Amino acid sequence: LFLLQRQLELELSSCLSLAKLWLEQGCGYEDLFELFSPHPKLLSDFAQWMVTQKGYKELAEKCAEYAFRKAPLDKEVIFNYGRILVERRKCEQAKEVLSRLFSDPGKREQALNIYGMCLVRSQRWQEAERIYLELISLKPNQVFYRSILAKIYLALGDDERAKAQLIWLTERAGKD
Repeated sequence: LFLLQRQLELELSSCLSLAKLWLEQGCGYEDLFELFSPHPKLLSDFAQWMVTQKGYKELAEKCAEYAFRKAPLDKEVIFNYGRILVERRKCEQAKEVLSRLFSDPGKREQALNIYGMCLVRSQRWQEAERIYLELISLKPNQVFYRSILAKIYLALGDDERAKAQLIWLTERAGKD
């Protein structure tokens, strides 16, 4: 099983390397997407790689959208597309895509956090506050959510509530 998994990883890595070379050679991305269409997860992974590369963010979004259209119920594909939309600060689209996971108890928290990060990056502070308050209600001891909430309160000019979060964080430091 281990050898089979390793072989699959090598094959996937080779596919991604060839896709990268395809684009670097100036070949059309539409043809590349069609070649990968039977494997939307692989296409989605390729989109995640592209978003980290200079000059590929717009194409990464197109690639992730294409994968999403091919596999609209695949949770990994949904998350990847949502993350790329966040990277591009397209919060309404991210919300629409990620909303497919808001009702899934096992995925709601992660989907809300991804959407919340879009709101923070877009400086939509009141909306972000609502999301992170909900996330804290789900996981009251989550340090990351508390630190984001402190940042939101500072941006809103609410020093008292920011201070309350910072006190919580400092009291929590070293306890984990």
